[in-house]
Amino acid sequence: GADEQLQAPGHKGAHAPAGVSPHIAKLTKSMPGKSGPGFDGENEKVPVKTMLQIAVEDSGRDPEVCQPLMDQMEKIFGADNVSGLCSKVGETFVGNVVCGIPEGLGLLEFPEDDHMGRSQYRGMFDEGMRHGLGVLRWTDGTIYEGEFRENRPRGYGVETYADGGVYSGQFCDDARNGFGVYAFADGRTFAGGWLDSAPHGTGIETIMRSTGEMQEVVATYEDGELVSMEVLTKNNSMQLFADLDEILNYAEGRAKGARLEDLKVS
Repeated sequence: GADEQLQAPGHKGAHAPAGVSPHIAKLTKSMPGKSGPGFDGENEKVPVKTMLQIAVEDSGRDPEVCQPLMDQMEKIFGADNVSGLCSKVGETFVGNVVCGIPEGLGLLEFPEDDHMGRSQYRGMFDEGMRHGLGVLRWTDGTIYEGEFRENRPRGYGVETYADGGVYSGQFCDDARNGFGVYAFADGRTFAGGWLDSAPHGTGIETIMRSTGEMQEVVATYEDGELVSMEVLTKNNSMQLFADLDEILNYAEGRAKGARLEDLKVS
């Protein structure tokens, strides 16, 4: 979920080490004329059910537990569609394969010990990379739905966090970069600029008063640190809070997530 600096988990892309898993080795043995870990030539016509059964058997997981996934993949691709299975160490891919490389729609399962905490990607692939529209899930409950470029979230996307927070906006280099709206589970929001997943620049923020009422303010951030906060008065003029230290009584700023005790306009 979002951390204390209004930042989502840092999902910096990194590739797993290359290698050949028992999944792909076993699959090639079952196919006459194919002996290597890479598939040469056209798509291999391997039923999805066969590939999933091999993956489940080699993973050591209970087949009954994995049955929902198998049913899901059959619905997506069709039980006898032209699809393929390729894998790095601990990774399993089910989808369209061209010359041993994921191409088009597919589902990638990450190993349980993935160093970035990823669990699953479902979406488009281009030359083996996550590219196009897709959904990426993490083991902590974070879900990113949106555009990918060369394996990384880039463009417009929606990221949902385990604590109920949701960010909708621009992404670049695996981080919130550009304009976006962050909505907290308790109703607070920030709409404005973002830099490396931290609020940056001036935006409209909805904060909660001690009375439980929501107050809309104009907040200015610099690299995630609150610099100033203004609010519309009854005559629609902007008023700057008298003393930022007084209203930010949670010591280390707005980003710590505690509420303001009271909003008072000078």
